Amino acid sequence: MIHLNLFGKVYFQTDTYSLTNDLLAILRLPYRGFPASKMKISMQDKIGLSIQKALLKKNTYWMKEQEKAYLKGDNLLARQAEEFYPQLYPPQSEIGFCQIKMDYLSDYKRFCRYYNNIKNKKVQTLHPPIFYDKIGEKKIRRL
Repeated sequence: MIHLNLFGKVYFQTDTYSLTNDLLAILRLPYRGFPASKMKISMQDKIGLSIQKALLKKNTYWMKEQEKAYLKGDNLLARQAEEFYPQLYPPQSEIGFCQIKMDYLSDYKRFCRYYNNIKNKKVQTLHPPIFYDKIGEKKIRRL
């Protein structure tokens, strides 16, 4: 499992496997749901301070986000830390990922929907991609 925070820091979980095993099968494990591991990461309370530092350094991403906020009459620095939840996201690529043939964007949408409904915004529990698929399937079945 690999996730990035809002500032590009990588959070990942490692496991050890023998190289005599089928390496491609091992790399596919998170998408099969085995092992169903998860990571709990505490959210940054003073994220506004980090955003302020990024803006002072003229970080392109945060300058664009601040511009969007200003155009809406808002200010990123005036927001509460909970408004930046979730702070960790799966990696995204406009050109896609080599060797991942599945629709990764649907997982990303399910990921966002899942975290929008979380009440405790102090800790983020990260799950393998298959978890968000299963949550999405359960909600579809209820409808």
